[in-house]
Amino acid sequence: MNTMTRFAVVAVLAAMNLGGCVGAPEGELDSLTQEATASTTPLATEPGSTLAGTAATSPTSSCLLAATHDFTGSSVDLFLDLLDTTADVSAPFTVAFNTAPGTCFFNAAEAGYGVRVNGRFRITTPIVLHHNVTASVVASSSASDPYIYRVRIDVGDVRFDSIGDVDISTNCLALDRRLNGTMRDLVIDIDLAPPTPSRDTFLLRRVTPSFGDVTVVNPDALIPSFGPVVLLANSQLATTANRTMMRDLIASTIESQSAITGLASLADLGFRNETGWSTSKTMCSDVFSSSCGGGDACGRVRFY
Repeated sequence: MNTMTRFAVVAVLAAMNLGGCVGAPEGELDSLTQEATASTTPLATEPGSTLAGTAATSPTSSCLLAATHDFTGSSVDLFLDLLDTTADVSAPFTVAFNTAPGTCFFNAAEAGYGVRVNGRFRITTPIVLHHNVTASVVASSSASDPYIYRVRIDVGDVRFDSIGDVDISTNCLALDRRLNGTMRDLVIDIDLAPPTPSRDTFLLRRVTPSFGDVTVVNPDALIPSFGPVVLLANSQLATTANRTMMRDLIASTIESQSAITGLASLADLGFRNETGWSTSKTMCSDVFSSSCGGGDACGRVRFY
């Protein structure tokens, strides 16, 4: 008896004896699932198959013999601490503003009663990915994904420094010098879209950095003119445009790391370990559940 005929016979017997699996004991369902799926080619790939055509148009209806499997990501968590890499954000960002009402009356090159600051900065603290990585299954905000597997990197505070001297002028003074500052509580979320009936791998969806205050340090508290300079510099760093620019720089740097692009493959391995996914099974549904074993959120997966 060939594979296709064998599966059809099992399916008919299940419908006759178990009423389409309604009310059937889970143990019997699991047994029938193994009987029907062991050592078979996925039905969706069998040409000319009526069942394959039905599965393609209405996958969930073909899952009557399949038990539900939960994916919490615990199999991936085991490997996350093996990540051991650092990322340098080499691209610079600019802080520039000029509130000077005019030039200084005796030195046209310097600002009068306003403040002028113009300089380029770079994040100089390497972003470490080691012993600071956790992950969880969370609800997706996109209708295209049943859920998101979110990997979170708690980086902490990072330092940024000016590239050379910053052009600083106020009260007819040239205050040009190097500046440095701190970006506090940097956290990087890496979202992976899970497998679906039409895609059997995880997919890097987005990298989202977030952080708290970004402030420069007063380089010389003994010079009264530096007080308003630092206040205005910090107000510029707090603007939406500058914070977005810094987030984009960090995100593009993290996305380029091989350790990050490899997370999708790592999630694939964990998914197969937790759900029993293999080439002899075809996924027909994958939905989000806010509570499964142990109360954790998970993806609930069914195969045929």
